[in-house]
Amino acid sequence: MKKIFISTVLMTTLLLTACIHVPYAQRQQYLLHVAKPAKVKIARDTIEIPRTTIAAPFSDLTFVYRTSDTQYLSDFYNMFMAPPAENIHQVMVQYMTSMGLFHQVETNHFYLQPRYVLTSHVISLYADYRNSNRPMAVMCIYFALLASHKGVYRPVFTITLSQATPLMRKDSDSLVKAWNVDLQRILKQLSYRLRRI
Repeated sequence: MKKIFISTVLMTTLLLTACIHVPYAQRQQYLLHVAKPAKVKIARDTIEIPRTTIAAPFSDLTFVYRTSDTQYLSDFYNMFMAPPAENIHQVMVQYMTSMGLFHQVETNHFYLQPRYVLTSHVISLYADYRNSNRPMAVMCIYFALLASHKGVYRPVFTITLSQATPLMRKDSDSLVKAWNVDLQRILKQLSYRLRRI
């Protein structure tokens, strides 16, 4: 009986010790960013860029993976450090400010009446893993530019810009780098369109 008791205590101790030292998956947090654009020095008028909105499936901090035509998964271990809509909005404002296309870039018009208002809505933001041999980072953003005419804002243009960049590897670092490429390309296309107004 004593041998059984000692064996049970030893086994329990070993099991508890093993459980204590099991490594756990740490959360990884990421932010999107893009390189500064080349200055264009046009600096016409003022533009307001209100907060970016985002479709509900992609608004959380967790990364979203598309695994089939109908199935999406959330990754609770790899996530954005800030809500993706806020992160994209901040990057867009910094990009437009650095570019110099407008005299002033505002995020609200409490202090002045901007000539233009550029709204943005993220339609999709996910990793496409449907083809395991060719994983992609997908981003799609809808933009609407309004111009003030005698105190009334009227549409100038609407445009939906999307990108799908292949991942170098199927990991979170590669995914975020590919999303950065997506966002850089989208902002470059948008700035080209804005130069033509």
